[in-house]
Amino acid sequence: MLHFTAAMGSPRGRCNCVRHPSDRGLTRCYNWYAGDIIASRPLSWSASMQWTWLCMVVVLGCAPLCWSAEPPSPYVGQEQREIQALSTEEIAGYLSGSGMGLAKAAELHHYPGPRHVLDLAESLQLSAEQRQKTQTIFAAMRTEAVRLGTHLIARERQLDILFAAGTISEAQVEQLVTEIATIHGQLRAVHLRAHLAQRAILTPDQLHRYDTLRGYNTFSHDYSGPHRGH
Repeated sequence: MLHFTAAMGSPRGRCNCVRHPSDRGLTRCYNWYAGDIIASRPLSWSASMQWTWLCMVVVLGCAPLCWSAEPPSPYVGQEQREIQALSTEEIAGYLSGSGMGLAKAAELHHYPGPRHVLDLAESLQLSAEQRQKTQTIFAAMRTEAVRLGTHLIARERQLDILFAAGTISEAQVEQLVTEIATIHGQLRAVHLRAHLAQRAILTPDQLHRYDTLRGYNTFSHDYSGPHRGH
C-alpha cells in the first residue's frame, strides 16, 4: 500500500490518499481523524509512472546492502602478533605455568586445583600438613608446566617463522605440529595430575566447601564417594 498526502482539506481533519494494490490504479482518500473514505479517483498515468520510478529507486538503493562483501575476518589485527597463533595472554600463561583452562575436566568434576586451594586455605581450614602438601603439589606442577610451556612457544615460533619466510615444507609442518600437539597434551596432563593429587589430601567437607566457594553446583554430588580424601 502506498501513501501520499493530498492537497485536500476536510472539516474533520487533513485528508491522506492511499493507493492500494487491489484498487487497480485508484486512490482512496481517507480522513484519518474520522476514519472514513472521502473520495476515490483514478491515478493519472504520470502519477502512476512516478510511483513506478520511486519503487525502482528504493529497490536499487537497497541492493548494495544485499550484495555487500563478506564481513572482515575475525583474525584482523592478529597479523601484528609476535607469534600469529598465540595471543599475548596465551604466551604469558604458558611462561608462567598458569592453568589456562587445561584442567577443566578435573576442576568441574570436584577435583580442586592446588593454586585455588592455597588461595582459599583459610576458608577451607587447611591443616599445616595439608598446606605443606598442597604447596609441594603446586610447586611441582608449576615447574613442569613452565618447562613444557616454554618448549611449546619455541615450536610455535619456529612454525610461524617458516611460514612467514615461505620456506616451510610439508615434512616440517608435520613434524612441528606433531611436536606442538604432544607438548600440549603433556602440559594438560601435568595440570590434571595436580588436581588428582590435590583431591587426595582433602576431606569430603573441604571438597564440598571448595566447590561452594568457587560457585559450582554441589547439589547432586556425593563427596564421600570413591575418591574420598583423608
